Amino acid sequence: KSKCLIPSFSFSRSQTLMCMIYEHFKDSKDNFQIIVDSRLTNEINSAYREVLKDEEREYWNEVMAWERFKYLSSYKESIEVISKNDGIPRIIISSSGFMEAGHVRLWASNLMSNKNNTICFVGYSGVGTLADKIQNSKDPNITIDGVNCIRRCEIKTYHTFSSHIQQNEIINYFKQISIGSKILLHHGNTDAKHELKDTATKELKKIGKSVKIVVVEKGCDTFTI
Repeated sequence: KSKCLIPSFSFSRSQTLMCMIYEHFKDSKDNFQIIVDSRLTNEINSAYREVLKDEEREYWNEVMAWERFKYLSSYKESIEVISKNDGIPRIIISSSGFMEAGHVRLWASNLMSNKNNTICFVGYSGVGTLADKIQNSKDPNITIDGVNCIRRCEIKTYHTFSSHIQQNEIINYFKQISIGSKILLHHGNTDAKHELKDTATKELKKIGKSVKIVVVEKGCDTFTI
């Protein structure tokens, strides 16, 4: 009778999860439901049907047609399903992965206080985001959209899904392209960005590329290039 929430990025990650869950549970006779709750995710799901071809399209249509999946796009639909007390176990795939926006926040505030529920993280969580706080905050009291929630549910974190480029791959990419005079390091936590700046500057100098690398600090949203 419990719920498992999976915060997920809408593009690629959610579709991968849908296929994995389908393969794992498609022959199960148990009574359960898989909720895919995100307008953007469902738009991308439809786009997959247009761009995939032959066997891939046939397989994706098979996944999408599985009767265990229920697709939600509106806030009203989410509230209706969240309010159900029918005892049916549910897995919920909802965006965004960082939990900074989207219906995933609604699900989290609803299920986090129940020790029988689970939030399962399958992607990088930016420092300071709601996803990061739920995983790592020492204080179990977490405020979500003005609602104080107590983190009692189980937290699972799987790093094997990460698709983030590694530092050496970023530097190799810099070496191969025409850069110009400046690189802005915007995404990632502060320590990692400064480490990348120092290492990349040294490596680019070795091959004769002179470029200014700038770490974009928190709160800066305007750049002059």
